[in-house]
Amino acid sequence: MEAVNAVVGKIVEQITEHLLRSVGRQIGYLVHSKENIEKLVGEIEKLGDDGTTVQGKVDRARQNGEIIEDDVWKWLTRVHGLKLEVGGFLEDKTVIVDKRCFKGCCPDVRSRYWLGKEAQKKMMLLAKLKEEGQFDRVGHDAPPPEIGFTSATVYDHFESRASLFKEIWGALEDDTINIIGISGMGGVGKTTMVTEIGQQAKKDMLFDEVVQQAVCVICCN
Repeated sequence: MEAVNAVVGKIVEQITEHLLRSVGRQIGYLVHSKENIEKLVGEIEKLGDDGTTVQGKVDRARQNGEIIEDDVWKWLTRVHGLKLEVGGFLEDKTVIVDKRCFKGCCPDVRSRYWLGKEAQKKMMLLAKLKEEGQFDRVGHDAPPPEIGFTSATVYDHFESRASLFKEIWGALEDDTINIIGISGMGGVGKTTMVTEIGQQAKKDMLFDEVVQQAVCVICCN
């Protein structure tokens, strides 16, 4: 019986500890709402500086004829997207009103809770991006020319692919766009592009789940 009581007591202790942590976190969103927003402003500026530094390395690498790593292009695109997202969040009327609240006393408790939670969530994304932006190198030497191809051809193809990725990603973040179409000849990498974008969207928590389904259209004369 004593053993059972000990086990039950341990379970209750763990549940209580979990509940206290959860409640404390929820209260923290409310109490530290203004502080979280101020931290977010500082962190997005730091990320912008990191983005400028990486972009400078990219520019120098391109001048030296290097091919920029795909992960670097994706990172710069995500930095740009998150800066726009955070900028829109900070310009929200609710955020502006909250920042003006006298000594942190704001009558709209629900809004303050939401602001604190959103600011904390965005800071987690910022921290993740900053960590992923520690590139040893941003590019690699272009491969030697092959028959039928030149280094310029390979480079232009990569640049076009990176540009397309950035364009599609921007459309995904636009709430006014409901459908995005990608067309082209067979074998040009449409499915690969969609797969990469889906994986990145889920990784960045743009969507909870991403489902991919191939659709075949048969034209009849």
